[in-house]
Amino acid sequence: MVVLYGMSALLPPFGIGLTMRYLKSGDPAAKRAGRISVALTSAALIFVFWSAYAITKNVSDQVNQEMDKYLNVGY
Repeated sequence: MVVLYGMSALLPPFGIGLTMRYLKSGDPAAKRAGRISVALTSAALIFVFWSAYAITKNVSDQVNQEMDKYLNVGY
């Protein structure tokens, strides 16, 4: 299960294959592990998309500030 949780948290989309095996299992402990894996995968994907958005916005804002300096010089 450590491998499942690690893949879910560190490599979000790749943990889904293992997660499906656990969710389809008849063992209640395995199903619980599958649900935890889905939650970890979802949280990791949300974090990755939020981070990418924040970094992109930050770089865009910096570029726009620099461009404004050059466009508003003495005209």
